[in-house]
Amino acid sequence: MNIVRGKYNAYGIEVSAFAGRKASRYGDIRIGDVIEQLATFTDEFFDVVTSIDSIEHLKSPAAMIRALYPKMKTGGIVFIDTPNADVLRDVSSRHFFLFSIGTLSYLLEQNDFQVISARTTSDYYNPTDAVISDRFIQVMARKK
Repeated sequence: MNIVRGKYNAYGIEVSAFAGRKASRYGDIRIGDVIEQLATFTDEFFDVVTSIDSIEHLKSPAAMIRALYPKMKTGGIVFIDTPNADVLRDVSSRHFFLFSIGTLSYLLEQNDFQVISARTTSDYYNPTDAVISDRFIQVMARKK
């Protein structure tokens, strides 16, 4: 684990230069395509990776998971939070892909991750979304 004086080193990948500049006060932010930016990290680099409200916007979530795998340490954790396809709230939205717990778990397992936790939640930052039961899914998996 990359720890400096008891703190974690934070890294991020952001497609938007504007958002990346804002986020840069919290860590090392790489601007650009997620797969290209993942390639800039050495193998076995990350202990924990989060993807919150982002995997559904990618051109190829499967390619991202494949690119991420070698960058994770053995036993490393990936946490993904995304809208729940089973609720069908995002049918005509800006999202390229929608996942259920089953489809996201399958994607991770097909790429040698072991799912260790999966749940639905309606607890979110947008008050409109918070009233919709099971609006989001959260899946946590470990690199084998």
